[in-house]
Amino acid sequence: MRVLRISFFAFIVFYCQQYVLAKPSIIAVALLSRHGDRTPSASYPKDPHIHYPWDGGFGALTEKGTFQMFKSGMHKASRYGSLVKTENDTSDLSRIYVRSSCVDRCVKSAENFLNGFLLEQWPSSLVKVVPRKEDKFLVITGRPCPKYASTIQKGYDIYQPEMSSFFPTPEDYAEFSVYIKNNTGLNMTSLRTLYILEDITEIEMDYGLQKPVWAESVYDQYVKPISQFTFDKRGSSRYMQVRSGVFLKDITERLEEAAKGSNKNVFLYFGHDLTQSALSICLEILEQTSPRPAYGSSLAFELHENSALLDDFEIKLVYFKDYSNEHPTEIQIPGCGTPCGFKRFKEIIRTKFILDYDNICRL
Repeated sequence: MRVLRISFFAFIVFYCQQYVLAKPSIIAVALLSRHGDRTPSASYPKDPHIHYPWDGGFGALTEKGTFQMFKSGMHKASRYGSLVKTENDTSDLSRIYVRSSCVDRCVKSAENFLNGFLLEQWPSSLVKVVPRKEDKFLVITGRPCPKYASTIQKGYDIYQPEMSSFFPTPEDYAEFSVYIKNNTGLNMTSLRTLYILEDITEIEMDYGLQKPVWAESVYDQYVKPISQFTFDKRGSSRYMQVRSGVFLKDITERLEEAAKGSNKNVFLYFGHDLTQSALSICLEILEQTSPRPAYGSSLAFELHENSALLDDFEIKLVYFKDYSNEHPTEIQIPGCGTPCGFKRFKEIIRTKFILDYDNICRL
């Protein structure tokens, strides 16, 4: 009988220990999500699918995208929902800050994410949308930055040295340009033409439409890799890095306030693939995320309590590769050990902050 009592007591101690260990350590999160599945942003004169009835028109969030963002919200609730839940299992909306790019597909993505995240009614005013001309980091392009505006366009420059690996001679490029013009109806005035064609073709194929005949011989060798090249160049442009510096400062300051005990502890941002990629480049973690962020992919900054850190919190970066990802990849923060203290993190990234956007952008 004594053995039974000891065993029962040991079980209770073990159970309590497990409960303590299972208690969430997270105290705040800032998350940037790409919007959900969308329709092509444009068409081209000789597109064989030019009359396809895209629901919502060009660049719109699709029904599939609506579902993706709702599911993404539900998945994130399993990880972050405790941050906003009250004792009676309702959500304290005063703890949430939501900001979206002014582009409609992003706004709708934010709304559907919240529907899945909260699973209850919430006011439309919860989603903050800054006008394009005032937006310093989410929409592309946003608030004017005259000094560096041209740098994002250089990603489309056909005269970049890297293009020689695709077109060794001017004659090679001229021949390719004629081929594109004759088969698509678009002039190859810049690499933006291929960027547009790749976007349209990828989405059409996603929807079961046949790859155009013109693309069979040039898509994998030219169109797709050159489109990725231009995407990378634009993300690393000084224009996008200035905007990422503003964004990083905004995120860090909000997490600082949460660490000091502010009521707000969930910060949700909804933007574009280039928004996310440029931020990853700014943080020097692109190799650990994705060269081309998928629909609903998210980069999250998590603030945790950690007894191993004296008078500090632990910062974790985790990457959700797409909307359905329930087990994100933990990112190794350059220059910071494990656990990475929040104070150390701020020291590392502070040099990347843009303190005065208008001043640094002035000609």
